[in-house]
Amino acid sequence: MMDLIDIYWQEEREKEKQRLEVEARARLAEHHWGEEEDEGPDLYPFALRHNRYGEFLEFVGDESELNLSGDDDLDDVEVLTEIIEWFADNESVEGFVDAEPSEYFAALALLLVEEAVFFIPANGEKMDTTVNLKEVKCFVQPAMKSMKAICYAREAESRVEHELALQASEERIAALTVEVASLADSTAIYKMEKKASTQKANVARHVKNREAAQLVTKEWEANSQNFRSTAAGAKHYKLWLEGLGFYYEITTVCRWLQLSDNRNKTKKS
Repeated sequence: MMDLIDIYWQEEREKEKQRLEVEARARLAEHHWGEEEDEGPDLYPFALRHNRYGEFLEFVGDESELNLSGDDDLDDVEVLTEIIEWFADNESVEGFVDAEPSEYFAALALLLVEEAVFFIPANGEKMDTTVNLKEVKCFVQPAMKSMKAICYAREAESRVEHELALQASEERIAALTVEVASLADSTAIYKMEKKASTQKANVARHVKNREAAQLVTKEWEANSQNFRSTAAGAKHYKLWLEGLGFYYEITTVCRWLQLSDNRNKTKKS
């Protein structure tokens, strides 16, 4: 779960760096070069580099200083809301399988609680009650976010219960209609069959997505050193998957490769 949240922020950072690179290239193109001492336009957070292939822009800034979209009003709880649909196609035996949204928010709440109580001493040691405002902030913020995650979990759980109750009511109404009319309501049957067909198609889609993800990550783990970046790998494996009859956006393939890298880093550590 935290891996996917990290990937969300990674993607946001990459988008911001791409935007800044476009601006830097525009300043470079508009600059009129003068004497040899002319150092060129201000390209920060990029720098103009040279190698045997020619000139290129290299990011030399601090990623923590990037002005990300939603950086001021988004936290991990809000981000989880944004990416909750990613989890159905990225579940693994190491995490949840077929989990409900409320379970992800509950798990995040537990992680935040752990972060909030880190200052409590173990083994019966006396707790230092003289803390400054900075230290208070370190455990108050995750505690507040934990409560927020719990609220989101309850909201998601209530939504599921409401949908199930609504579905049960609809099924009962359909059954009563059949009993009273003594013949099948063709429209209701069509809706029920369409619903079952949609559910079956969704299950098949998830199975196909997982199969494609497993194929790609297996190849990536064996050959990642042959690519300059995950973006280059994603471009290659998108075409490779199409040759096998799988068609996905390059962003989806890139996300699978990033998730594979993160899992391998976790295992190595």
